[in-house]
Amino acid sequence: MIKIIKVNPNYQPDQKELDKIVNKGKIVIGEECQISFEFVDKIHPSASGKYRYTISEI
Repeated sequence: MIKIIKVNPNYQPDQKELDKIVNKGKIVIGEECQISFEFVDKIHPSASGKYRYTISEI
């Protein structure tokens, strides 16, 4: 599963834009991948104090 977290409370993408992101992700990763979106006001740093752009929990 892929979770895309978007931080920008002033921007709300429409469903067409979200569908486009999902379709491109499935082309690259495969049709079986699941992509979800989470819209937050703030991203907290990891325990080391760094902001991670990509997190792999395989």
